[in-house]
Amino acid sequence: MEKAIFTAPVTLAEYKAQLQAIPGGSFEQKGFTVTLSPFQMGRTPVTVGMWQEYAKAKLKRKMPERPDFPVWKDGWDAVRDHPIVSVSWDECRAYADWAELLLPTEAQWEYAARGGLKDKKYPWGDEEPKEQLWWTPTSGDEGTAPVERTNDVFVNGYGLVDMAGNVWQWCTDWFGEYAKHATTNPIGATQGDYMALRGGSWQYDYTSIFRCADRNFDEPFRGHFLWGFRLSSP
Repeated sequence: MEKAIFTAPVTLAEYKAQLQAIPGGSFEQKGFTVTLSPFQMGRTPVTVGMWQEYAKAKLKRKMPERPDFPVWKDGWDAVRDHPIVSVSWDECRAYADWAELLLPTEAQWEYAARGGLKDKKYPWGDEEPKEQLWWTPTSGDEGTAPVERTNDVFVNGYGLVDMAGNVWQWCTDWFGEYAKHATTNPIGATQGDYMALRGGSWQYDYTSIFRCADRNFDEPFRGHFLWGFRLSSP
């Protein structure tokens, strides 16, 4: 079977066409088993071009503040194939509603990141990252990378890229513990002060944050130049 050839999605239609089927299954989470029904996951993080399309369609939506990354010096149009950043959880949720898609749960995100591997630290296995992702040793702290590229990227067993590195990604869950009795399609805490993020970003050179199980969090109204997102579908 020939490997699919993709280009960076810069419209919602292109993104939806590249949704990857994730089979149902289970993984271990802090001593208990989490089971998930089949779902679909965006192959890449949502891109600048997709957000430009959204801002134009919604009229009153503006582009976020453009980060002062060296690779972004030529403006939004020059980075249409990079992940959108500096968008809050609230803004990403509004985009998901407009797109008729969803922010993935933490459990979906982690299961998808593993790409079918069992009990491995990273999307590619247990070995420490080298050139499998876009992080400080490869980015040189210059900023984000195009979501479709040939170097410093790992495509996991489910066809997903940037499940480690490039940008942290918002999940739909409040940041908290799973209820241990809710092991089928769990959604994490039911309330809190922070929303969950996964995946690590380009501006790190230590390895633990790129583990499939590692977590981060921030307030839902706050955007950050390291935060992006991807979308899912039932």
